[in-house]
Amino acid sequence: MVDFDAALTAGMALRIPLTAAQRAGGFDRILVYGVRAGDSNASQTFSDRLTAHHYTDGFALVPQGSPTNNTPDASSAFSRKDPDAELSFRVERQDALTSNPDCDGLRFASLVGVPTGIVDHVAYADRTNEASATDMMRFLWPATLGYFLTQMMADVFTTEVIEQARQYRLANAIPRGPVPAFRDGQTPYGVLPVTSLAQYRLNPKLAGPIEPNITAFLQKLWPDWLSSTNGAPHMQRGGDPDQNLMSVLGMDASSMTFQAGQQLQPLLSHPNIAVAGSARASARRSSHCQCRGVRRCLQPD
Repeated sequence: MVDFDAALTAGMALRIPLTAAQRAGGFDRILVYGVRAGDSNASQTFSDRLTAHHYTDGFALVPQGSPTNNTPDASSAFSRKDPDAELSFRVERQDALTSNPDCDGLRFASLVGVPTGIVDHVAYADRTNEASATDMMRFLWPATLGYFLTQMMADVFTTEVIEQARQYRLANAIPRGPVPAFRDGQTPYGVLPVTSLAQYRLNPKLAGPIEPNITAFLQKLWPDWLSSTNGAPHMQRGGDPDQNLMSVLGMDASSMTFQAGQQLQPLLSHPNIAVAGSARASARRSSHCQCRGVRRCLQPD
């Protein structure tokens, strides 16, 4: 559309009043977004859009860890190559890919509000990346946060409260986000619901016993987290823009390395240390002091 007045009438252009200071200063970036108003069947509208992409420039889910850019070391996960139409035949003409109730396709359809038939023949809908992430979190609970709560904070929280924390984490802490990533044409998209922590208001009917304390705890941590974001790679004024961009693109969605080390066990269990008993008692008292500090943080003022 090249006619500005026609675009304005169709809602594809905007006239925004500016002050003299705004005109003089200009703008570094303009972000434009819109919400369709008056759509009585938004789910069907969105479903139609996905179907249109499916049979034109392509629509598919994106497996976890898929490269999004071509580099000298590896190609992106997207390719139009399909020798002998083997992949498209398997996806489009054979059985539906959503027979597994834990598959990513059904989770995507449920959470974005479209009929499950939309993803029956969508590439990678049969993967279980989301379920695998939740299973891994459940598997690691006894050795991570579960161990911390039952061992280090045994005199702080009851067994019932710890179980409530476990259930809350499994229901709400989604390692890879609640909605599988997807691709329209060549462009991948991630869906991550967010909210304002500063303006968050608890719903007593939905919050349960854990959320109020966690919310208060996070609000106390928020200033420290916010200040730490300055160290994360990001585009900024000044410096080398090429290096800034390379730093951002060099980040990965998943942990690539990790470091681990024992803290107390070697000292407490070594058979040749005569003061192991007193060291153990001292270490336990220190850990209990730290636990009480965490408990105070978890309790709202």
